[in-house]
Amino acid sequence: MNQVIDIAAYEGVIGRKPRGYGFWRFVIGGAIYRHTETFTRAAKSAMAVALSRNERSIKLLPPSTAELQ
Repeated sequence: MNQVIDIAAYEGVIGRKPRGYGFWRFVIGGAIYRHTETFTRAAKSAMAVALSRNERSIKLLPPSTAELQ
């Protein structure tokens, strides 16, 4: 199964591609998956979760407005 993480919403808010260490939130299917780690490791983990749930849709959520302040 070919999985791709949709980062468009994140880039629209932050203005750059995701990178570095942080608290990352992904939508996998209809559920929110949270992971604190580097983006690379969090993305790999999210893909593994999506694969185990047989989901193809993975979307990276932008930080909430409270996290940006």
